[in-house]
Amino acid sequence: MKINNTPSYNPDFQGMNLSPLSSALYTLGNNDMLNASFIDVFAMDTPRTIVEFKHRGKQAGIEMGFREYTGTFIAEFSAIVFALLTSKLFTKKYKPEVEINQNSWLTNNAIDTYSAIYNKSNKTLDDFLDKTLKSLSGLVGNKNNQFSNLESKTTSSIKEKFIGIIKNTNLDKNAKKKAIQNLENEIIKVLKADNNITLNGGIKSYSDNLSHIVRDIIDVSQNVYFKNGSNSASIIQKLKILNKSRIAIAIPLSMLLAISNQYINRYLTKKRTGIDNFVGENDYEKNVQGKNETKQEKGLWTKKALSAGVFLLLLSSVMGLKKHPILLKNLNLMELLRAEMLLKQFMEH
Repeated sequence: MKINNTPSYNPDFQGMNLSPLSSALYTLGNNDMLNASFIDVFAMDTPRTIVEFKHRGKQAGIEMGFREYTGTFIAEFSAIVFALLTSKLFTKKYKPEVEINQNSWLTNNAIDTYSAIYNKSNKTLDDFLDKTLKSLSGLVGNKNNQFSNLESKTTSSIKEKFIGIIKNTNLDKNAKKKAIQNLENEIIKVLKADNNITLNGGIKSYSDNLSHIVRDIIDVSQNVYFKNGSNSASIIQKLKILNKSRIAIAIPLSMLLAISNQYINRYLTKKRTGIDNFVGENDYEKNVQGKNETKQEKGLWTKKALSAGVFLLLLSSVMGLKKHPILLKNLNLMELLRAEMLLKQFMEH
């Protein structure tokens, strides 16, 4: 006779405790950009800067700090800054009569997924949300929990909360944030997952964390399909062109900033100290010029250009370029951010 000693009780995750600390940790866990920058600042940038100050002196510490902290900003934030600036300019100059949410995070793949679901609905908010929620699933271990398998009473409650947020456009920022957090908690409670969430539209699908999925559902409902007096086809067309424009502008500007960063750093050091040498060398204070300094500086541009090439190869790899010959057609902002995090490694030396 075989005895099974495995406990039959399974803990039921009821959602997160919304204390300031847990909320901050939850945000870090669901935001790749903030997570990477947090690790960079506290595990790499700050320790390196302190070591330079201690062992090589004040000027070496200042230069290291500038290189490290600005490098983190460039690698993790510059693309989104350039993309947001592009959004503001684009929405004003390109078909200004078509109003879109310029801060939308909807990728082209996400738009296609929601379009597939919308086209299968009867074009009402209630039916669109019903079909959208039934297309959700969450990966828990090796099991895929389907939202469509939940009790209708539970799914109806969640759908009503979505409708309340979407229709109440007068909610202030804090009230809307609280309502969305409560909604997310309820979904987590029944779906048992807040990461590895997939929305399957049949023809198209995309995966993300729960916070981003909820954000996108609200955005596409309020600002695309059920926006009073608007043509959803025109909005979708403008959003897709905006996504391509943001990528086409953000990539070159971020790379240019990364390549220029060390030269700006050295220029500021020279202006600050009046010395052209590397601040960490042994005879720095005596202002002894190295014979190979000019040659090394010229070689640095070649190194930076090669680094830029490597970044493009990494970006192509992330995007699966072999499957998608036209890179810009398949790029989206989130994929750019994931790839751009690797750029800093090639810009530091």
